[in-house]
Amino acid sequence: MKNEVVNKLRQLLCKPDTPALRGEVCALCTEPILLAYAEESIPGLGQWWDRQQKISQALARHKLRYDEDYDYYECRFSKLNLPGADLVGADLSQAYLYGANLTGADLSVAFLRAADLYATYLSGADMTGADLSGADLRWSELRRVDLYATYLSGADLTGAKMRDARYNKHTVFPEGFDPLEAGMVQS
Repeated sequence: MKNEVVNKLRQLLCKPDTPALRGEVCALCTEPILLAYAEESIPGLGQWWDRQQKISQALARHKLRYDEDYDYYECRFSKLNLPGADLVGADLSQAYLYGANLTGADLSVAFLRAADLYATYLSGADMTGADLSGADLRWSELRRVDLYATYLSGADLTGAKMRDARYNKHTVFPEGFDPLEAGMVQS
């Protein structure tokens, strides 16, 4: 390891934790020992970086690239066309996905807390174990979506089309929501 890399890493780790800072730190951590050192100051950094790489790879498969100066947290993917995208475990909390096409996407165990999914196409998507607490799903297309053990507490499902969406006893719905009335199927 070169001293200049270690010194730069030390300087970065003294700054407030931001997505841009995390990206810089991960770029310097070319050896496992450096990442372990950085994780002492930023717990979960390695997992965060893995999630960001998965999102980046999903975008690249569709010949899209997101501005590297920003994190995917609070990002804007309005009307993005990513059918069948692999976004397993992605952190898209507070992301703006208005009108996006995520038909058949794998969003299992993804974090979509307070995400804007207004009028988003999610038919056939796998959202097993996803956290959609406080998400705006108004007028979204959710037919045949897997919602097993999905957390939807506080989500707005007004006008959402959910016929034949599947759920189980571990799925948490917003207060007052009736899945059978919405045409959902319990498995």
